[in-house]
Amino acid sequence: MDIRGTSLIFAVVIVAVAMAGATWLQDYRRFPWVVFFGVLSPAEWVVVMAGGGPHEVNGESWVWVATFLLATLMWSGLIEGSRRWWRRR
Repeated sequence: MDIRGTSLIFAVVIVAVAMAGATWLQDYRRFPWVVFFGVLSPAEWVVVMAGGGPHEVNGESWVWVATFLLATLMWSGLIEGSRRWWRRR
């Protein structure tokens, strides 16, 4: 799969903003932090299940890194897939 650099940068920005927004808003007990987790939920679910469930990986530092990497790959794939679909259309 040929991934463009702009797609990868766009995916990194999306994931970084979602993770930073969710962490900041959750720390300050603001309501819409759940909206930011919607962007990361498929990747986070995969990472947590691979780690043995939420109780086993609670507080582990690798969870955020793995979620960031997996969510970035998922978003870049989604962006590239939509670009290819749009070109064919």
